[in-house]
Amino acid sequence: MRKTQGNLTFSPSDLIAFVESEYASWMDRFQLEFPDAVQPDQGTAEDRILQARGEEHERRFLRELTDSGHDVCDLRGTSDLNAVFEPMKAGRKIIYQAALASGRFSGIADFLVRVGGNSALGDYHY
Repeated sequence: MRKTQGNLTFSPSDLIAFVESEYASWMDRFQLEFPDAVQPDQGTAEDRILQARGEEHERRFLRELTDSGHDVCDLRGTSDLNAVFEPMKAGRKIIYQAALASGRFSGIADFLVRVGGNSALGDYHY
């Protein structure tokens, strides 16, 4: 959850937090609005291990894709929401770490994969 110019923007993680616990979601918002009033709980060792395993899995999958010759556009480090449009228009097969937004939701997609079907892009979509 971020606040920019007085407006809240939510990520997929914020939506998951809300679905799992409205109270936890409320506390995230409270901490955003009043950062000195409360301190969030520290993550557990188990949380850190699971996060590290997930990140390693993602890196390994990316490496497998590139090593096997798949067309991968790597947008890592780019938070510009417009950066994803060029590889999409070009019909790149896989787009990694694409910044996406719609209304008050935004996030980074790990992998966008081109599939067949009609869209504004042509005979494919993601």
